[in-house]
Amino acid sequence: MANLKKRFFAMVFVVVVLIFVVSQILMKPDYQSVLIQTVNVKISFDQAVKKQLTVDQILNLTISAVPVEDQIVDLPLLKEEQLVERERDDLHFLEEDVNITIPKILPSGIKFRDGNILVNDTLLVRKDMIGYLNHEIWTNISGLLVDDLRLDARFPHNPSKCGKLSSIYNSYGLGIDNYGEKLFGYIIPSKTGWYRFAIASDDSSELWLSSDHQPKNMKKIACLGCINPKDIPANIPPPAPETFSRKSDFYVHSMQISNLTSLEAYRLYYIEVYHKEGGGADYVNVNWQTPGDKELHPVSREHLAMASYFGRLSKEKNDSFPPKLNGHFPSHQMQRPMKVQYIGDSIVQTTVLKEVLPSCVYQPIYAFPREVLRYTGWKELPYTANYPDDHTWQRNGRFTFEGNALIEQENVNFILNEFTKVMRIYSKEFKHFQLRFLEETPNAKQGRLKGWRYLLEGAIFWRNQSEPTNISQYIYRRQLQSLSPDYHDLCSISGFQWKRHVKVNIVVTVKNLGTWIRHLIQNMEDIYRSTKDENFTLIICDFNSTDANISEMLENSQLKPHMRRYIKLYGAFVKVKALQAGLNSISDPDEIVMTLDLHLTMPIGFIHSIRKHTIQGRMAYAPIVFRLSPGYTENDMNGVWGTLGHGLLGMFQSDWKTIGGQNVAEFGTNWGGEDWETVDRSLSAGLEVFRHRYPGLVHYYHSHNGMWKG
Repeated sequence: MANLKKRFFAMVFVVVVLIFVVSQILMKPDYQSVLIQTVNVKISFDQAVKKQLTVDQILNLTISAVPVEDQIVDLPLLKEEQLVERERDDLHFLEEDVNITIPKILPSGIKFRDGNILVNDTLLVRKDMIGYLNHEIWTNISGLLVDDLRLDARFPHNPSKCGKLSSIYNSYGLGIDNYGEKLFGYIIPSKTGWYRFAIASDDSSELWLSSDHQPKNMKKIACLGCINPKDIPANIPPPAPETFSRKSDFYVHSMQISNLTSLEAYRLYYIEVYHKEGGGADYVNVNWQTPGDKELHPVSREHLAMASYFGRLSKEKNDSFPPKLNGHFPSHQMQRPMKVQYIGDSIVQTTVLKEVLPSCVYQPIYAFPREVLRYTGWKELPYTANYPDDHTWQRNGRFTFEGNALIEQENVNFILNEFTKVMRIYSKEFKHFQLRFLEETPNAKQGRLKGWRYLLEGAIFWRNQSEPTNISQYIYRRQLQSLSPDYHDLCSISGFQWKRHVKVNIVVTVKNLGTWIRHLIQNMEDIYRSTKDENFTLIICDFNSTDANISEMLENSQLKPHMRRYIKLYGAFVKVKALQAGLNSISDPDEIVMTLDLHLTMPIGFIHSIRKHTIQGRMAYAPIVFRLSPGYTENDMNGVWGTLGHGLLGMFQSDWKTIGGQNVAEFGTNWGGEDWETVDRSLSAGLEVFRHRYPGLVHYYHSHNGMWKG
């Protein structure tokens, strides 16, 4: 009997040692235990055990717990009915040991190969990406809510910084304010069963989880700083959301803890964590409750994997790994609406009215060759009225921000009636005219009105044609009547028609603002994709930026080679010097050059608008941008129209040469007033400067800290 007891305790010791060895293999310090496919184990079972576990079941075990004392055996799929308890009395061992191989049972489509993870035979995670999550930060964003991050123009594709984290926890303490961050990658459970997730943060946060490895299948499962509609009684306004909690307090709001979610062992699940910090202390923390556990606990790093490499503002050539996470995912939510209907200029006729209306000479009262007093020219520029309403008036609470005026209905009716009368005289085939847009600019100065210039856009329908003729032409309405029988109230302006195929050059300057340059390039790509317009060139004048390879970003963009140009400059940043370098790179005098600011979003019709409002030798274009308040976007407007700024200025290259280009001699060492001074010189040269508030052209609020510094 004594020998039997010794043998029994010896066998128990062997099993305990075996457990320790296997656990060390399965928990390697390099956090790649999830990649071990099989474990060779020597273990002993008696006949009583074999009656409860067949040989087939034994061969398919994944050993995370073995039958020692009160522990349980976890089967691969961890279904409740498969859990088999082992009491101490069951531990009787055979005299002979049995050598078995215990493989991990992987979900369909999942493969481990050389430390890497493949999904459906596609390499998804390299072994050096295991144990981390991707980490992206957007700086200089005010507000407390995750939506404030989404409303930033740089989100989601242009973070300020990229890196990686080894846990779903992050804190900067008091070192940084007004930022948003995103953690993303894959979470890899080691057990199949029901999981619960929880998030805590200061300030607000959101947790998104996909039903598989694809971001498009994500759903928001927990958040702080949001309101659960179920918690709000009917007819009661929602309260302000709780936007922070202590570091491990997951019970401030019911939305912090998710419902139970079923996960399969070793399958990859895409996850995103969003966090928005306003001021003060900050952190974000995600815990989970795993099958068999009663409490929440941190997610250890062996369950994490990155979804892509980090730290690149440009894409490497011929690099197909990792698979690109393209598109807008459910977690991005906010889509930027198109503000302006775009009618392709390829279908517009700009000369048809020459045959219909008599020609007349037009000269704005305020624009003629003369000496303009310093910094006063901008005050003489008239403002434009439109029809129909372009919704440029912005109302926020009790405040209203002035927009483009609406043309008086009497004037609209006059233009329509006169134009219809003239067309009926011109052709018996004329059927009717459909007005789409009318732009009215008074020819006036100091109360003296001579007439109105109109940009008339619409469709002429003919009796014998199925398709209308689209027109977009300038006409003039004279103020004074004449007794001559040949007199017409409307006339076609001689030498004042826009060129629908003229090339437009966009010139911007930059130093160390790589994320905003990426936003600009993507904005231009959107315009190109939407309009199919290839007749423009984006010219970036870069003062040796070190935060991004801008030349490579341009080269890897969807803009064709003739649609992009990179100019590298050295020395201290000087805006007018950079703009002049862009002007000097253009040899054709019959091309338009538009100087542009960063931190903008341009509607798809902006290039089209530049062409329409820039007339060679006659008119320059200075659109007014809407300057957003901190934390707002074109989808949630709050701010003011920037009527004092004239930094966006476009004219033909020949006209730039006429006025002398940028005033580098005077503004080469200081800023302020260079845009007003350029307007003065434009008026002195006899150029009209057209101003209007362009709907959808917005300037994002941004911090000036560190701008233009090396």
